[in-house]
Amino acid sequence: MKKVFISGTAMISSGGVGTSDVWTSVLNQNVIVKKRKYRLYDGTEIEYPVYPMPEINLRDWMTKEKYSWIAKEGLTNDMDFVLMFVAASLALKNANVKSGENVALIIGHENVGVNNLINKVLQGPAPPDNLTPVDSFNEYKSDYFKLQTFPHLFYLAKALELNGAHFIINNACASGLHAVELGSCLIKNGQADRAVIVCSDYAHVTEHMWLSEKGFSSKKGVIRPFDKDRDGSVLGDGAAAVVLESEHSVIHRKSEALCEYYGSRFKHDNWKVNLPDVTSHQYAKTIRDLIGTYDGEIDLLIPHGAGIPLWDKYESREILNAFKDKKVPTVTALKGYFGHTLGANSLLELCVGIQSMLSNTVPFAYNFSNEDSGIDLSIEKRTMKRQVNTILKTVSAYGGFNAATLIRKV
Repeated sequence: MKKVFISGTAMISSGGVGTSDVWTSVLNQNVIVKKRKYRLYDGTEIEYPVYPMPEINLRDWMTKEKYSWIAKEGLTNDMDFVLMFVAASLALKNANVKSGENVALIIGHENVGVNNLINKVLQGPAPPDNLTPVDSFNEYKSDYFKLQTFPHLFYLAKALELNGAHFIINNACASGLHAVELGSCLIKNGQADRAVIVCSDYAHVTEHMWLSEKGFSSKKGVIRPFDKDRDGSVLGDGAAAVVLESEHSVIHRKSEALCEYYGSRFKHDNWKVNLPDVTSHQYAKTIRDLIGTYDGEIDLLIPHGAGIPLWDKYESREILNAFKDKKVPTVTALKGYFGHTLGANSLLELCVGIQSMLSNTVPFAYNFSNEDSGIDLSIEKRTMKRQVNTILKTVSAYGGFNAATLIRKV
């Protein structure tokens, strides 16, 4: 069986730009939550809580020529594109992979191009009363075109100067883990020696509105994964990227592998878009299928931990079901540090896990203080120094997408 390694990572969150900044913010518990104001064209404002990203000026990350054509395409204010470009650039630099090499690009994202269009509709100018249907369409036709998703794949590949096999996928909160497996398959099948996987999400007001309508947003503006007092999620801006590499490429380039990508398993339940099917146990089966292929002990488990009352209870029961014949690993939850980053969250949390493995440090579950009698998982309450050789990252996502990924130390 061909081995696949992770040779570069990058993270962006409210804790900073770059892997070092984000990891340091986690260790130092530098947690930032603010109110974001969204102004509509009629002058009204919507305020919502968010873990905000630091300001990023795309001019600082690329040449004038590159910035010029990106500006002409209307992407300089597309924060999802900005986050993806910066994260992917940092991961490629971390792996010392040069532009122009035969590198595959895989984007995992929930709604590329959508927020840019929504901003134009909601923030103005106000549409004239006498517009015909065709005139209304023409007002935003270039933005409608970009909703097909392939334009963003084209723009990002062009900006990063990559010319391998490229894909864009959407599996909701599990997008990152699905994207990593796709990259691994490309490498194992010999279609690429290297692949960069990138996910991002800018916490847009409409995402907050959707979560609130479903009863999934915290009314207190605090995300408390698995805690007795949890009452919902809080969104965060975030992005992450990893560079996957074949064993041959690692040896040939004399590059440093951060960890080995062992593999993933996926299953789907199709009961409801925004609720899991508690009777099918597809999440437990997904985890069990993966850990059943691994003979060693798993040292750390990073579950989804969205802070949603029903969802956290369901997740804890499925995890215990999956491990009923095995020792349950140490468990931590990470969304208290940087919020729920939706399509970016699984890859972002996997990258935090890689830093945990490299430093043999398990960060505690931030905002977890009161145990819930309905949750039998033992959640870490303090940061510990502990040998971490294997990490299991799991997600039970909207849309019924269940995913589990295992990485191990080299």
